[in-house]
Amino acid sequence: MTRIHFYHLSAGQGTLASVIARLVIQARRRRLDALVKVESEPAAADLADRLHQLFTDGTTISMVPDLASPVVLTWTEETGPHHGLLINTAAGVPDCFSRFERLAELVYDHPGLVADKRDNFRYYRERGYPLHYHDLSQQQTLLESA
Repeated sequence: MTRIHFYHLSAGQGTLASVIARLVIQARRRRLDALVKVESEPAAADLADRLHQLFTDGTTISMVPDLASPVVLTWTEETGPHHGLLINTAAGVPDCFSRFERLAELVYDHPGLVADKRDNFRYYRERGYPLHYHDLSQQQTLLESA
């Protein structure tokens, strides 16, 4: 059964990229692939630029349609062969979430996103998924300096 973690961030895109980078690094250490779900292609391009600046270990980031890469940013429902870690920055429950070992739901201050993530939390809880909550809002300066 998919383990679901909610991460509450205090800020937007800067902190978001730092947290995603840390989650991807942890997943890669566990030999898990990572798929990052974003709202749109422009959001994926922006996040890819931010992540490339954070990865100093040679980690490559691909965007759809290159689903064979171990780290992929996608704005579609395509998952390719991925089944390790799904990081959801988009609104709504991803259709494919249950095929992943882990799901990270990132909650940050963006119009309407907090309410959508609350709905996601209820959806998972009502179906009996194990839920974990991590409040990273007090660690913003630590995350941004990483």
